[in-house]
Amino acid sequence: MYSIRKAYKDDFEKVYPLFTYFNNNKVEREQWQRLFSPVCSTLNNTSVGFILENNETAEVVGFLGCLLSKRTIKGKEYIICSYSSWVVKPELRKKNMSTLLMDATIAMKDWHLQVLSPIKKMLPLYHNYGFKTNTSRFTIIIPYPFTLHFSYNNQLFINTESIISYLNTTDVQIYNDHQYPNCHHILIKYKKNFSYLVMKPALFSVRVFNSSKIWVFANKVWYKLFKKDIIKGQVRLGMVHYISNPEVFNKCIGSHIKTICKAFGIKGLHINRKYITKQRFNYIADAVTELGIIRSNAIESDDLDTLYSDLILFELDL
Repeated sequence: MYSIRKAYKDDFEKVYPLFTYFNNNKVEREQWQRLFSPVCSTLNNTSVGFILENNETAEVVGFLGCLLSKRTIKGKEYIICSYSSWVVKPELRKKNMSTLLMDATIAMKDWHLQVLSPIKKMLPLYHNYGFKTNTSRFTIIIPYPFTLHFSYNNQLFINTESIISYLNTTDVQIYNDHQYPNCHHILIKYKKNFSYLVMKPALFSVRVFNSSKIWVFANKVWYKLFKKDIIKGQVRLGMVHYISNPEVFNKCIGSHIKTICKAFGIKGLHINRKYITKQRFNYIADAVTELGIIRSNAIESDDLDTLYSDLILFELDL
């Protein structure tokens, strides 16, 4: 007989052997262990997912990570659950034991679910459970050619402790909750206003250019900038997980995009289109993302972001 129970921090050693089934040498033990330390400081006493356990041997034979966060969206508080690392022993998958873990999350009526990197062959199952496609759109902003909009009277702060002194209560929590390796904090100050960014560099497939790839080849400037990346099939971009005060960001990013790219060795910023206002930028892609799926009757795709997710916790290529 098997049973489902909540997983907590102390369960890591029991669950860790299951992660070998992913055959992912890039994710080290320390990264897996991050799944077992609640990432949202306002939900410290919550579980970190669900475990499928053999009642006779007490062996953990399945796990579904749930990265929980409490977020304020359009004036209301919601608990967001981002799936991570769903794994069940192979001999039990044929017995449909995997779905017991999903059933446990569905039973949490106040959770709003998102899956950022669903396995394609599992999509029909997710859709049967009421998940829908995330239809957010993304833009890549780059520093060339030199036709960007510049704004004066603004300053740029990158990974300095002084950033926190400018943040409101919500952003202070985000800042404190995302102190992970290779997760960077950027603040743009414009007069008395501020825009705060959480960004993490990642290698993207050149497919991220989508239909704009043809235009990249057709234009000598773009081709020169991305030639080596296109040949390798990957491009290093800064994935922006969060932006506060988008108006300030849009007004000032033209002054700082080159500095930001140089500081992190990236070719541009990968940004949710919801953060972009009518300001004109040099962007080379604006396409429907393959970011994932959501299940919620109250929250739409663009209400969500990628904070408190495995895209922050792990060193992943996209």
